[in-house]
Amino acid sequence: MKFSTLEDFSTITGVGVSAMNINGEVFYASSAYERCRSALSHMSKLFDNEELCRVSAVYNSYRAKRFGGRFIFYCPRGFVFFVSPLIRGGRSDVSILGGPVLISDYDDYIEFDVAKKVDSFDRKKLLKILSCIPVVNVRTVTALSEQLFVNALHLSDSDYMLSTDAEASLRLKEYMRSVGGVSDRDDDYQTKQEQKLIKALAQHDEYPARALLNSIIGHILFHSGKNLELVRNKMLEFTVLLLQTAIRKPGVDMDYIFGRDCAALSEIDNLETLDNIVDWLNDLISRFSECIFNNDNHSDVIFKTISFMKSHYRHEISLEEMARAAYISPSYLSKVFKQETGYTINNYLSKIRIDESKKLMADKSLSLLTICGMVGFEDQSYFSKVFKKQEGVSPAQYRKRFANNLIAVMQGRSIS
Repeated sequence: MKFSTLEDFSTITGVGVSAMNINGEVFYASSAYERCRSALSHMSKLFDNEELCRVSAVYNSYRAKRFGGRFIFYCPRGFVFFVSPLIRGGRSDVSILGGPVLISDYDDYIEFDVAKKVDSFDRKKLLKILSCIPVVNVRTVTALSEQLFVNALHLSDSDYMLSTDAEASLRLKEYMRSVGGVSDRDDDYQTKQEQKLIKALAQHDEYPARALLNSIIGHILFHSGKNLELVRNKMLEFTVLLLQTAIRKPGVDMDYIFGRDCAALSEIDNLETLDNIVDWLNDLISRFSECIFNNDNHSDVIFKTISFMKSHYRHEISLEEMARAAYISPSYLSKVFKQETGYTINNYLSKIRIDESKKLMADKSLSLLTICGMVGFEDQSYFSKVFKKQEGVSPAQYRKRFANNLIAVMQGRSIS
């Protein structure tokens, strides 16, 4: 089988292309894909998920056969691929994959995909390794997927082409017309809003995310007029973005949001009015928001935050620094921390500092001013105020009253 057209596609776009059999084994790779092999291998070893990546590629190739010959998906390494099947002799034993690409910049990928899963890595080395992976926006991924599908059609049997090419041609013409009907400024606006949405979802910023969702839907409806096919295309494109975002969120029930095997994505083609399409999307977004924002399992967030406090209490630390350590937004961290522990962030941090100061008081060579600085308080009067509020006595009174018990405190035993 000749793959010269795929090499041409890869040369023009700068995106890798590979051919894979039904077992997930790659037997053809374009030059651009070969340049990415070391990065793919490195990330698979870093995540320890090489077999999972192979299974994901096979599974999503099957999805491409079900969803009109093309499918866009995240692989377990966090890269985006798009896939189309080849039909030879009435069989589909070969799939063509485009990618890998990233739809976020390298720093965001490292922060939200790597740092959450890997305890330690060389950031500088990783940035160098990732430099071969193209960074594109969601709209470009959609266009690349369409063009790869056309290439797959022409590599398939002629009878398959005759039955499918007419539909593909109409789809592509409509797609190109839709893109042509929207100004670069409008297109850029939506792309920026989508990027903001992804960041808000990643940081669990509920209210900004909901506002951005409504803004994007309104933008699509306003700039698509009454062209139902254009609305369908753009709503489906936006839904794929939500799908890709949901995949990256641990613990999200994908079947509940999108239906088993993402069946909800195919329902939009059967909707005949604008109201039906809007109702369909609102229903999907309602389920999406429920799963993303109403997840009650915050134990990991609380653990990461408290661990950060205990490691850094000696220095001045901000809410923003703690939020970065827990991979969520500052506002959301404040909300769930109080909800789960009953303490505000500042109160809990003060508690850690005061508890540590009590242990240090066992060392009579340390003055209260020195202890105050050692546990992260810059002002001794404020230290005394916080200490008295928590313990009921001033630091000096505590040290004098419980002098005989401080050794026990220092060893981690409670005062009798």
